[in-house]
Amino acid sequence: MTGSKLANAGQRPLIAAGYMVISTIGFVAMHVIIQRVSQDLHPFVTAFFRCLFGILVILPWFMKSGLTPLKTSKPGLLMLRAFINTLAMMLFFWALAITPIMTTTALAFTSPIMASVMAIFFFGERLGPRRIGAIIVGCIGVLIILRPGLIPLELGPLLILVSCFLWAVTVLVVKIISRTESSVTITAYMTIMMAPMTFAFAYPFWETPSMEQILWLVLGGTLGSIGHLTMTQALKEADTSTVMPLDFLKLVWSALFSYALFLTIPDFWTQVGGVVICAGSAYLAYRSHRELGPKTRP
Repeated sequence: MTGSKLANAGQRPLIAAGYMVISTIGFVAMHVIIQRVSQDLHPFVTAFFRCLFGILVILPWFMKSGLTPLKTSKPGLLMLRAFINTLAMMLFFWALAITPIMTTTALAFTSPIMASVMAIFFFGERLGPRRIGAIIVGCIGVLIILRPGLIPLELGPLLILVSCFLWAVTVLVVKIISRTESSVTITAYMTIMMAPMTFAFAYPFWETPSMEQILWLVLGGTLGSIGHLTMTQALKEADTSTVMPLDFLKLVWSALFSYALFLTIPDFWTQVGGVVICAGSAYLAYRSHRELGPKTRP
């Protein structure tokens, strides 16, 4: 391999990290918008409009390339990803409507841990004692936030955890699909397929949004699609166990957004639990890098 190719291979983790940072900002901004709109609209309705308006982000590719982004060799996996993602989104939007944004964000950090654990079994990554310890630390963080037996276990946190498990499954599916499909194709199919799927859930609770709500939903859908597009590209550039722990930045952005927009500060145990989960995710990424070593790509 030439020096330039080696340099490009060495830069890929940094490029992936940049994509992932943009993704976390997009997702948190979308969550804040959805939480606001869900105070007046049913969360299933907001989920449908999030998907519908998310198509705006991928329209430039269709205008430039026609139907080329829809060419794929894995339609079945793309449909499976869209269906699982739909279920995850419905549960998560439901949770956003009834759960503080900081609690939602903190518990959502279980997704990188779940995805990393699944990647170990599906992609053959080694599971050493230190990585097991990092996973246990993440689980302790969840217990700190939930405090089972000390406070009532509410519906919101349970919805988040189930949603995170489903989202972790989609991460693995995306990792497989991204071996042959572009991030634009993956995002296009997700957005197009999820629109009718979410409408089926939203129809029984239908409410027509006001013009102001539509504007917020357009912004939320656009940010969400940007988040998915950049996350998909990050997964193409680097390993799951390296990229996904950067999801912890959502805690930072959600704290800033919550204080700037709502003047709210998360409770002490949510902050502690979120930091503990982040620590487990970060150390899991570190051990993955040390044990697997840097990879060069052709």
